[in-house]
Amino acid sequence: MAKIFPFRGIRYDVSKVGDPRLLVTPPYDVISPQDQERFYGRSEDNIVRIIRGKDESGDDEKRNKYQRAGEYFTRWLAEGVLVEDGRPGLYLWDQEYKVRGGTKVRRGFVAMTRIEELGEGVVPHEKTLAKPKQDRLNLMRATQAFFGQIFVLYSDPKKVINGLLGSAAAETSPLADFVFDDGVRQKMWRIEDEDVIGRVTEGMAGQPLFIADGHHRYETALTYRNEMRAQGMKCEGAESFENVMMTFVNMDDEGLSIFPTHRFVYGLEDFDRDTFLSELQEHFWVEPFAGGKGEGAVAAFIRELESRGADGHVFGLYTGGGTYHLFGLRDESYADSFGVADRSREWRRLDVAILHTLVLDRVMGVTPEKVEEHIKYTRDDAEAIAEVDSRKYQLSFLMNATRIGEVKAIAINRERMPQKSTYFYPKVLTGLVACRIYLVE
Repeated sequence: MAKIFPFRGIRYDVSKVGDPRLLVTPPYDVISPQDQERFYGRSEDNIVRIIRGKDESGDDEKRNKYQRAGEYFTRWLAEGVLVEDGRPGLYLWDQEYKVRGGTKVRRGFVAMTRIEELGEGVVPHEKTLAKPKQDRLNLMRATQAFFGQIFVLYSDPKKVINGLLGSAAAETSPLADFVFDDGVRQKMWRIEDEDVIGRVTEGMAGQPLFIADGHHRYETALTYRNEMRAQGMKCEGAESFENVMMTFVNMDDEGLSIFPTHRFVYGLEDFDRDTFLSELQEHFWVEPFAGGKGEGAVAAFIRELESRGADGHVFGLYTGGGTYHLFGLRDESYADSFGVADRSREWRRLDVAILHTLVLDRVMGVTPEKVEEHIKYTRDDAEAIAEVDSRKYQLSFLMNATRIGEVKAIAINRERMPQKSTYFYPKVLTGLVACRIYLVE
């Protein structure tokens, strides 16, 4: 269960290095090679040099991007590019963004959190891969610090914690206030009021935590902690290998958004649309949608898909030339009978699980082993249509967003969500606040 601590954060001294927009990045795992070049060019102090450094010719076990990351970190601290706050605090973080023509603000806060074994108060919902975990472990060994945020959800229906932090922040000026590349306004405050910190700490005590993003980083921190213990190392204070830095967001806050990820299908030999629609109707109702062409048609189709899917499992299908369909299960118990047998009822009734097991696999023959050969993804509604019209793909399935209650149910069941089933927006940036680990001889 959650045990959180205020900590002495490390931040850019913007009076020395300037606009924070030029210094921060998205999480390391969404930085493409093109993004990496762009961030390198923005500033010689951009955090990309630490979290996603470049490989160089002649690199070996002693000289490599991880070793260079450690050098950057040490030098930036020595030169005052990065400064450590003198007193422990919590960091309130508001992200203001536009969605569906309106504006939302997602409020979170950053704190250090006691590391627990997965399942013992910290619940994952995605599978992790060995290579990214080794990459993050190499970086942690070289820097002895936390840079990337682990994005976790907690439940506070009355929004007590957000209210406490917001009231405290209202009395101070933000440490940072800027609009990043994606159009999201980022605002961060430092909360030092001991009474507020105490009440937040008490309110979080005993809370189960659900990892929304940052599974690799959490498992890396757990591995690093165990390494340090095995070596007989000691630490002190909140800035410890026994803890990890997290950004906490209330899952009951209307500022939290989950976006869908649409699916393209390609490379199926002898695919025939009419045959597919006929076979689909054995267990699904299928309705044509008079969408037409153009941006207005796409928007109208998405609105109808969301409306029809508000209380059930409804999918969109686009096969090109302005031809849209909506479809859904005639009898949802079919998902229980023919879904993945070793999964819970909640898992089998996820939209993504229904699509992959009952449509892609059973109807189209795209088994789990063939997904990488025949499925691509996009989060852009218009692209889901345009790329089929261009004949790059044979068809697209347009999805509704996974509901937060579904994520919570799967996590409580100690299961992992299917691949590409959640996209929490906006992403938490890297570089606004970090934490170094203090070892004791």
